[in-house]
Amino acid sequence: MIDIRTLNTFLQVSSTLNITQASRILGYSQSNVSMQIQNLESCLGYPLFDRVGRNISLTQYGVALIPYAQQVMYAVEQMENFTHVEKILGGSIRVGFVESIFNAYFKEVIIDYNQLFPNVKVDVVVDATSILQKLLLKNEIDLACLIDSPLQSGRLVNKYIKPASVDIIAGNQNPLFQRSEVSLEELCQEKFILMEDTAPYNVLFHQELAKRNMDIQVFLSLQSCQMALQLVENSQYISLLPDYVVKNSIHQRKAAVLNVEGCKFYQEIQIMYLKAKYITPQISGFMDCVIDTLGSIS
Repeated sequence: MIDIRTLNTFLQVSSTLNITQASRILGYSQSNVSMQIQNLESCLGYPLFDRVGRNISLTQYGVALIPYAQQVMYAVEQMENFTHVEKILGGSIRVGFVESIFNAYFKEVIIDYNQLFPNVKVDVVVDATSILQKLLLKNEIDLACLIDSPLQSGRLVNKYIKPASVDIIAGNQNPLFQRSEVSLEELCQEKFILMEDTAPYNVLFHQELAKRNMDIQVFLSLQSCQMALQLVENSQYISLLPDYVVKNSIHQRKAAVLNVEGCKFYQEIQIMYLKAKYITPQISGFMDCVIDTLGSIS
């Protein structure tokens, strides 16, 4: 007979593809986790994982079982909530944000979320898109809000996508501030402040330059969009930043978007989670708060 504990163990192993890590998350011994998986396979009559040395991967039967296991776990959670309607949901969630989205939207998100789930503790990881993807795949965060081209991964789910333009901007102290058009050749004479090399929109920019056998002068590399914007507002440097970071500065005439031929870039704000992840009401509620906030801001 299959019990709830075994299904939960299966989902954890499916999401991490690592017995050691799953046992640490669950608080069981590795042998206990292995035994639960073996018993489940024996009960179903199919192998759920391929085992090669220390590496494991899902079989076609394991992949097929995931949505059914998630449905069972969700139903159990709903029953528990139904029988304890007076009890406010608690626990904790761990969420990831890229720095630019965190600074632009997190305050509104967390205020709304705390009103809905006042007893849930939220741990936040602020890091680059590439790092957040890795944390998702290791099941070390429950969801991530990042900016990139649409990500394709058989193990990740895109819950929400919102387009965002990425603009080349100059502060009002730069002579290009008043220009209606700027050539790429002129731009290459300016000094740039850019995000880290792995930032997806930086990669797009450098690819466009490479097509034309051109390069720019990168004066400074940062991990903070807000710091880059402040420096641009108070100097003659140029930067490449998402529109939601610079919109207030543009409105206040502290900076301007430069119209550079062939250099208009777009990325997508995305909310992602691991496909094998069991999405609790606490996690789902947080995603809904992020979506509501993003949808309400142009």
